[in-house]
Amino acid sequence: AELQAQIMSFVDRFSAIMVSEFRQAENLSGNRALYDLQYMITYALYNAYIIAGDSDPDIALLDMLCLVTLGRIIFEEEGTKLYGPAAKPMTKGFRLAEKEILKISAGVLKKSQVEKIVSIIRSWRKNNPEIIYFQFMRFSNISGQKRKSKVMASEEPDGILDTVEFATEQVEEVRLLAERGIYLATRLPQFWVAFGELGLSRLFENPQMKEALANFTLLSQVSNRLTTAAEDLSDQISEERKTAIRQTLEAITRERQMVIDQLLKAISNERQAAVDDILTRAEKQSRELIDYTMRWLLILIGICFIGYITTKVILRLVPQRGSIHQ
Repeated sequence: AELQAQIMSFVDRFSAIMVSEFRQAENLSGNRALYDLQYMITYALYNAYIIAGDSDPDIALLDMLCLVTLGRIIFEEEGTKLYGPAAKPMTKGFRLAEKEILKISAGVLKKSQVEKIVSIIRSWRKNNPEIIYFQFMRFSNISGQKRKSKVMASEEPDGILDTVEFATEQVEEVRLLAERGIYLATRLPQFWVAFGELGLSRLFENPQMKEALANFTLLSQVSNRLTTAAEDLSDQISEERKTAIRQTLEAITRERQMVIDQLLKAISNERQAAVDDILTRAEKQSRELIDYTMRWLLILIGICFIGYITTKVILRLVPQRGSIHQ
């Protein structure tokens, strides 16, 4: 149980180390190398967690030592060729992780045993230089030995004390199984996002996708140019519209002024004609009134004159008629 806890703790530190080094490597590699590096680190960490959740911590220790040591050797030998400058921080991460797993191994195995295990790993690498993907390798694959579980190798109990001890071991196994389940359940879901990112990266590295993206970029550039042209055209149309509106308003103003001037002129002419007509009529009526008045005045003067003459004749005749009677 203690060894398994140490391995689980180591994997968490291993994950932190490799992710930190990968962040540094992101600025040192191209797109294709970055994808390969992301693929490597994702599956290496995924398998490290799977190993940490193994039911047999002894086997888990051997597999973890194999994974980290083999990763360090391959990165030292092929890292620069495969990933360029980005391999340097990743190699540093594997070296740090190897020191930690060797320290854990030294607490469980003898020094000679650790050296033998490392020698087996190096010998396998020497005989298989063409293999560069190590993420799924296990110590049993390298050594050619079958995995042996302590539980499967244990003998059947044949006594009361042995039965109690066996039952205790079974309870401990159940507890460890629960711990492994919780451990994996809280860590493996994080890889769903990582696998999704890998899928997207692989999709974007596809030549057809690159061509589509290039076409999309070209389309975007054309769209930007069309947008710029539309904006310029809009400004030009706006300016032309302003000019047209201004010219139209000026023309309307001139037309309106002409209409007003013509209307005023027409009104002035009509008013002058009306005034002249009124004056003509007034003058005519005045002349008629004067002629009428003069006629009646002459008639009255004639009547008065005739009356005066008549009176005067009468007055002269009256005295003469009186003298005759006498």
